[in-house]
Amino acid sequence: YGAVPTIASGSVMLIGTPGTTQIDPTSAGAPAVQVDGAASQPKAELTIQGVTLIGATGATGHGIYCTKALSAPAPSVTVVESVIRDNGGAGVFGSNCDVTVRRTKVHNNSAGGLWLSQGQYTITNCLITKNDGIGGVLLATPQPAGSTSFEHNTVYDNDSAGTYSGVECSGGNSTLTNSNVSGNDK
Repeated sequence: YGAVPTIASGSVMLIGTPGTTQIDPTSAGAPAVQVDGAASQPKAELTIQGVTLIGATGATGHGIYCTKALSAPAPSVTVVESVIRDNGGAGVFGSNCDVTVRRTKVHNNSAGGLWLSQGQYTITNCLITKNDGIGGVLLATPQPAGSTSFEHNTVYDNDSAGTYSGVECSGGNSTLTNSNVSGNDK
């Protein structure tokens, strides 16, 4: 599928067959999937299961891009049993967005694996490897404070131009539980 699905409000489910169903955007610089929470609209909610998000190009070519208008409710993205790989931006970029990623492989993304700020995050049983840019995972300023769950993940062999390449937690309390963070550049 080459078009960029964009969700501004309401609930959308993209359910595919693992290894078969993929979204590969054809527009340069566009994310594979975009969630833009719109003001005065119902909350935007996206669930992806069994889908490969691949090949978005350029620095803004994220696998998933999620943000919201200033007065809009925080949109939510849930990714289950999927693959997010080979994108020019981050695997998942979420700003002011609630993000859940479970049993998903995030690898070979140029601007990092998971780049999440100003939202609630639940990351469980994921393999996050061989990402560049920010490296594996950035969890910044969770809202509300302490609303982060990072459990049973492997973050391995990521590279970063910044200070950390495995997992960086900044601007709030984030807890990593039973996760393997090793073999990263920094």
